[in-house]
Amino acid sequence: MRKGFRLWLPLLSLVVCLFNAFGYDDKNILLFLTSPVFWLLESRSFLGTWLDSFHVPLFLIYILTLISWFLIGLLIDVILSVLFRRSSRRIHD
Repeated sequence: MRKGFRLWLPLLSLVVCLFNAFGYDDKNILLFLTSPVFWLLESRSFLGTWLDSFHVPLFLIYILTLISWFLIGLLIDVILSVLFRRSSRRIHD
């Protein structure tokens, strides 16, 4: 069975989360650059100013990052399977 993006993207994000959890990314730069959760937290237009006083636990960010990369990978896999199915039908017709 072919391993798709739904496996590799969460696996890479797990490596980034573990790298951060063990203290090698003490400024959270790598986690910030690779986490869709951080992207949304920093977007003022998305969340507004009510989140300023709200502290999100880092463990929750790790879990949400893994889930979001799984969903992004799943979406990419579905899109690619639809595209490959269409192209194979055109070749065989």
